[in-house]
Amino acid sequence: MAPEPQPPRYTYRKWPPDGKPPRISVSLGWCVYVDAPATLLYPAGMTDFYHPFAPSASELRGRRPDVSEILPNLFVGEYPRVEDALWLKQTFGISAVLSLQDADDISLKGLDITALKSTYQAHRIEFARTPIADYDCHTLATALPQALDQLHTSIQSGRRVFLHCNAGCNRAPTVAIAYLHIHHAMSLEGARDFFKARRPCGPYMNVLYEYFGQNG
Repeated sequence: MAPEPQPPRYTYRKWPPDGKPPRISVSLGWCVYVDAPATLLYPAGMTDFYHPFAPSASELRGRRPDVSEILPNLFVGEYPRVEDALWLKQTFGISAVLSLQDADDISLKGLDITALKSTYQAHRIEFARTPIADYDCHTLATALPQALDQLHTSIQSGRRVFLHCNAGCNRAPTVAIAYLHIHHAMSLEGARDFFKARRPCGPYMNVLYEYFGQNG
């Protein structure tokens, strides 16, 4: 049996002071935070996940992405820019990147996908994408098999993978939790708790319960 993965070496973003991340409920394709203080109850489709604790999603980030080590070969975090590619490799040993950003994310964040691909290639970092629309549970459920296959293939090939969406707190954690459930024999709740101990997040658990045919 493989040894228990050790706690993360890198986690930069902190959760709000009460320390209690909101749970997500899915209804009619909308994802709503329902286990949070009353002031934080809002339709997820209308606001950035970290609001009011982080800048608006429309603001371009002028710093390195925050990164959390989930497993020795799996890291999750914010979207990287062209100038972050070599930093990811030198700082975390990243040799593969799996992006869940869709075309709207790429445009919103002012990214150039062609430049990203060429930069990763220049630094010998494998690059793959499974575009998933933000706050769209149906798209996430549909794309989950492809994302899991890409993630597993990269890890099985011996690569150290950086999995990201925009903020690294909804879509990417959901995919990572599914990966832990399938490939590390964890229950969905156990995988969720394992992940949250390493990075605060709001995974779409109802999507996973439905996908794996379980009751939440």
